[in-house]
Order: sequence, then C-alpha cells, then structure tokens
Amino acid sequence: MNKSMLDMIHEKLEEHNLSCEWRLEWHKPFHTVEIVLLLEVSYPPDNSISDVYGHSNHEDRFIFEDSVLFYDRGSAKIKTEEYLASIPFDRKRGIQGGLAEAVIKSIRLTLGEANSRLRGFLKNEGDPSFELHWNEVNFIQTIETLKEIGRYDETYYRYP
Repeated sequence: MNKSMLDMIHEKLEEHNLSCEWRLEWHKPFHTVEIVLLLEVSYPPDNSISDVYGHSNHEDRFIFEDSVLFYDRGSAKIKTEEYLASIPFDRKRGIQGGLAEAVIKSIRLTLGEANSRLRGFLKNEGDPSFELHWNEVNFIQTIETLKEIGRYDETYYRYP
C-alpha cells in the first residue's frame, strides 16, 4: 500500500463525519500534520465573547478553533500544551492506521462532550471560559479496544 498518512487521515476524517468543520494541514518544514477543528457558534447578539488573547467578537457568530497535532518525535520542536492533543510519529515509518482511527474517534467523542458544555457556557451557566478537553484515558482505551476486537490497522502509512 502506497497511501500517505495525509491521504489516510483525510479519508478517516471524512468517514467519521465530525460535528464541526475541519481542515488538514501539512507543515512540511516542521514535519507535522495538524487536524484543525473549527466550531462555529451562534449566540445572542447582546453578548460578546473574548478569546485567550482578549479579542472580543460582537457579531452573532464566533469560530472556536483547536488542533490535534501529529509530529515527528525525532525532529519537530513543538509546545504540546498549545494543542488539544499531540501525537508523536516516526517520520521514517509513518503512522499506523489504527492510531489515526483512535485519534479521530477520540476527536469525535471530545466534540460530543464539548457541545453541551459550550451551550452552557454561552448561556452563562457555568465556567467563565470554554475549551476542548482531550481525554487521554479514553484515547488509550480506544486503541486497546480496537486491538482487542481485531480492528486496529497495523499498516504504516508513509509520511509524505
């Protein structure tokens, strides 16, 4: 199989029909692949939302953005705390299909949990801030479950 990890991740993202817009970005000089998640939020026009940089949006729509990063553990220099999740891979081997599947299943779960928290946040019913939360335990359990039921794709998809 000569499919690249970019092709495979793109196919998996399309298969899972995520509840948000997304884009796949390859940062060749940094040996990273980023899944950017874009959640469009509508809220009453008399409210405003400020981002982490203090910029306020006074329109009736707001785009919330977060990312999952695949990075070459040997050469990429990243700040893992700046991403929803950061997943290392070996640039020479690529990434196993099962790992990408588990990442995307975890993204889907993360988005599902975030939707109700986001509605509460917009109605001022809780936290003064909103962010997506990656559940590492669920991610590891997803990998284990895929392996147990024989659906973990051990094929390595090459780095482009």
